[in-house]
Amino acid sequence: MLHADRSPAAHALRSGMERLADTLPGGERIFWYEEGHPRTGRMSLDEVDIPAGAVVYMCGPVPFMRAARGELIAAGVAPRDIHYEVFGPDLWLAAA
Repeated sequence: MLHADRSPAAHALRSGMERLADTLPGGERIFWYEEGHPRTGRMSLDEVDIPAGAVVYMCGPVPFMRAARGELIAAGVAPRDIHYEVFGPDLWLAAA
């Protein structure tokens, strides 16, 4: 389970994520924070071992997900196995 946020204090539902990750066989959680944590800055998959056959579910703003999707594909995840939900402004409102 990978998560990026501003700080540990801003990390919504962190304790629930930790409990869920701990129930997964071989589960691991890796968090990035802009401040206040050893793994700082933007999420990077450079040092993350992505298992073969991984199916990914991600959410966040579009620019973040574009970058993460590119890294996932470069790491061998099939595009059909990357699922997403946009968190951010409704992109349709501009066309209304």
